[in-house]
Amino acid sequence: MERNVHSTRRWLTATVLAAAITVGATACGSAGDPLAGMTSKQVATKAVSATEAAPIARVSGSGSDSGQLVNLDLTLVRGKGCTGTIGEGSLFSLRLIYNGSTMWVLADSKFYQSAGAPAAAAAALKGKYLKLKAGTSGLSSLSELCSMSKLLSQFTVDAGGGKGVKTTLGGQSAVEINDSTGAGHAWVSDTATPELLRIQKPGSSGGQIDFSYPATAPALTSPPAGQVVDGSQYGF
Repeated sequence: MERNVHSTRRWLTATVLAAAITVGATACGSAGDPLAGMTSKQVATKAVSATEAAPIARVSGSGSDSGQLVNLDLTLVRGKGCTGTIGEGSLFSLRLIYNGSTMWVLADSKFYQSAGAPAAAAAALKGKYLKLKAGTSGLSSLSELCSMSKLLSQFTVDAGGGKGVKTTLGGQSAVEINDSTGAGHAWVSDTATPELLRIQKPGSSGGQIDFSYPATAPALTSPPAGQVVDGSQYGF
């Protein structure tokens, strides 16, 4: 099962979120623009910091890992956990809830099959949430996806020859930041406190992650007791 977990994290950190947005010293914006006078690097750096500090952030997107389509849709609550879905092509899909100490994972039969779980275990777990303590198994390491700082820890903002360009993304005024090699692109909100709106890496091993900022946090509570199975019963 660890392969499934590591593959998803690898795609996120090493393929999309690790894209180096190489920006230069060109000033962004114009008179009256909230980012006027700031260099592209300053804008990108400020956006990463603001995104890490956001109380609630939704992270959604898809990309390719070793020929498999990886997709995710997670809502992170800063310092508390996250909830959402993760899938990898024909291999698996799962829903998770993490409250900072305990994780509940609802996986499909393909997940258990691809992980080599005994048929009896897969049958017993069908339609049930596995209850896991953080750090007790390879599967519980999915909790790392619930930390925005960890997700963005591989995202770098380096000096280079890029430039910020004003655009519109999803009806919102944004600044596009491109690197000088074509290895990565980012869009941030065109506001006094910019936040990441999108990170994109082109190519067959790339993908796209979108960021949004809901006003209301999702519930990070245990599913009904009848839908939960203690993971330790099955070696988790």
